[in-house]
Amino acid sequence: MTTPTFGLVLKVAVALPAMTGEVGEYLADVAALEAAGAEAIWVDDTAVEPWVMLGALAALTHRVGLVCKLTSPDRWPAAQLGGAAATLQALSRGRFAVGLPPDSVLEDQLAALRATGVRIFRSDAGGAFDDGEGRWAAIAAPPDREAWNATIGAYDSAGAAGVIVPWNDRLIDLLRNLGFDVAVAESTKVKQNLRIAGAKESHSVCPYCAVGCSLVAYTRQNSDGSVQLLQIEGDPDSPVNEGRLCPKGATAMQLATSPRRVESPQYRAAGARGWKSVSWDFVLNKIAQNVKASRDATFVGTDASGNTVNRTEGIAFAGGAAFSSEEGYFATKLMRGLGLVHLEQQARV
Repeated sequence: MTTPTFGLVLKVAVALPAMTGEVGEYLADVAALEAAGAEAIWVDDTAVEPWVMLGALAALTHRVGLVCKLTSPDRWPAAQLGGAAATLQALSRGRFAVGLPPDSVLEDQLAALRATGVRIFRSDAGGAFDDGEGRWAAIAAPPDREAWNATIGAYDSAGAAGVIVPWNDRLIDLLRNLGFDVAVAESTKVKQNLRIAGAKESHSVCPYCAVGCSLVAYTRQNSDGSVQLLQIEGDPDSPVNEGRLCPKGATAMQLATSPRRVESPQYRAAGARGWKSVSWDFVLNKIAQNVKASRDATFVGTDASGNTVNRTEGIAFAGGAAFSSEEGYFATKLMRGLGLVHLEQQARV
């Protein structure tokens, strides 16, 4: 387990605001701060899903400490708090810590945290935090380098272990004055590489229910000429689903990529106990033979009143929900031509 890196000399921690804008930019800021030499990143529990956000930061970073500042401990029952802390301690390889407000944490919550081995910072009335090894002062962001130097110098002389500074757009530039490798930091703040970067985008329709949600499929051509399906997601430009998918539609990619997918027609002969793989020619011929046999056996030329009806009552047809209007029209014409009267459409059901 990596030993947490909270400071032996004066260090700088950065308190992040609640996430706004693009997630990639938020994560890129953290990567840049770590490369610039920030000692710890603080996220308070008013953020949207703070434990999820800290888990993402644990996966992204390698050295920087990660601290969750609990502003409202009553929101987190002891079992949930302990479980989240243990998970983040494991994900970060020992870099996780918790900042607690003064005298507002229940004994069972404190016991749950201590059981995980996380570092615990307790705040005082002045807003500073102490983990038993040093005092960290929460300060306002200095407006310029002169104020930055003066502030850092004052707290360093006072024997503080570190300072906690709120994030602002000029923070990377101010850190340059502390001798950190800002070139590395700025080179780190690049777009996150996405699995679908550069992929071909194709639009489709979910094959399941009658709603007809729109999908976007991302594919990439491999060096051997084959096409790899990378991802399927809801189409945000569709007026039908506006990018949303139900759990079944969200797993549509498995139709193409699941190792359990059946890749050839299956046929079970009358009286047989199992299925066997057959060719498409066999299946199409078998369907044609069965349709003709049923039609011949049930065809009605005239009804009881002597009216010509030319219909078959032994076959029914059900159209799929993903049919387009043209496909539905074609299927209806074909079935009517065979004399079917029992036609249904899943979109109507």
